[in-house]
Amino acid sequence: MDKPPSAAQRGNTEDYGWTDIANMTQEEIKQELTEQRHRYETMERDLFKAQTAARKAEAQLKTLKDLQTIHGATHNNTSSAFTLPSEFKTLWDELVTELILDALPDFLSEYKYIVPLI
Repeated sequence: MDKPPSAAQRGNTEDYGWTDIANMTQEEIKQELTEQRHRYETMERDLFKAQTAARKAEAQLKTLKDLQTIHGATHNNTSSAFTLPSEFKTLWDELVTELILDALPDFLSEYKYIVPLI
């Protein structure tokens, strides 16, 4: 009975550097297994680093999406400098009820000065 050809004899490049185990001594087998273990540990570390980087990128993407949502809710969607009527009304009410009164506290008690000022 003939043995089937080894991966190296078949020209298979997916054997990850393994040679035919039947032709190896125990020390060579041990050394080969140690090298393969080291290669797998390196691949495992690289995979863990890639997973960590992916999680970090996903968290950053989520933060950016949240910021985009907040920005979209607080700003109008028009491309011009003009505001929508509802936004103008909101801003006008805030100006009239809060900001003007905060700017003129000294004149509120003196109607002679506030009427010409307004």
